Amino acid sequence: LCALPSAPAGSVNYFASENSFYYCDGTKWIAIGRSCTNCGGNASEKVAFITNSSTRPRDLGGVSGADAICQNEATQAGLSGTYLAWIADSSAASAPATRFSTATKGTLPIVTPDGTQIAGSWANLTVAPLDANLDKNAFGVARFDSTSYVTTNVNDDGTQNSSTQTCSDWTANDADAVEVGRYDNATLWTDHPTTFGCGNALALYCFEQ
Repeated sequence: LCALPSAPAGSVNYFASENSFYYCDGTKWIAIGRSCTNCGGNASEKVAFITNSSTRPRDLGGVSGADAICQNEATQAGLSGTYLAWIADSSAASAPATRFSTATKGTLPIVTPDGTQIAGSWANLTVAPLDANLDKNAFGVARFDSTSYVTTNVNDDGTQNSSTQTCSDWTANDADAVEVGRYDNATLWTDHPTTFGCGNALALYCFEQ
């Protein structure tokens, strides 16, 4: 069943707040017929979004697997450019502060696909709070979900949070306490005090490089 509102797979519902119809795939609401206004590949900005899909941390297939999820959703939505996940594993070098592109970590504003600015630059992004919640998917519409948590293991400044609580680098069902963020909280968007297990399906943040 989808939640908020509860409905079975195959249901279609109109969300007036988003001026869009959504389709229930059995677990989540997916926007129908909406497209981005800020679609990546623009030299004057970088695009970020939250995934429509939810994946158990143990099933991500490493940081590269998380990146692939981001790129797949960006491609499906017609976004241009390369997209990497806002996530870190047991290596400090895997964190966004190290592996994201120089352009992304520069002075360009960061916007969601509907044009909402979440930060005026990397420097603004990495000092909470964000200008707006990072709650828009690759189509530029708000994610509807029964949980608002996102797999991160990333501190506010883009560095690695934990070198041990990573579900064996996002590949195993360990007894780890995964560090998360909340996409409905501009202050605790990447480093929330709540933790989840390796088997809890969560969203990802994705950033254009």
